[in-house]
Amino acid sequence: MHRTMKKLYRDHAHFSRLMDILEGELNGMEAAGGTVSPLLTELVSYISDYVDAFHHPVEDQLYQIMLARTDHGMEEMDRLLGDHLVITNMTRELR
Repeated sequence: MHRTMKKLYRDHAHFSRLMDILEGELNGMEAAGGTVSPLLTELVSYISDYVDAFHHPVEDQLYQIMLARTDHGMEEMDRLLGDHLVITNMTRELR
């Protein structure tokens, strides 16, 4: 497997763990009456700074390359590109 693909797969495994932590922090914030923890702030910053700025653009470029070569899976790739915009907007709103 190409090193870029390996990195993306690794990122996704890490993001899954981070989302579990983020969910716990959000639940803790709710229980603490809306107090934002430093960890929550760091998680949101990481998502915004790394995921939105580096990870998703690499994936988006790969999707564009694939779409230029074939229309197989086009609907799925269009959905994924749209999902990235939604995630970016949600991260900005959360931040």
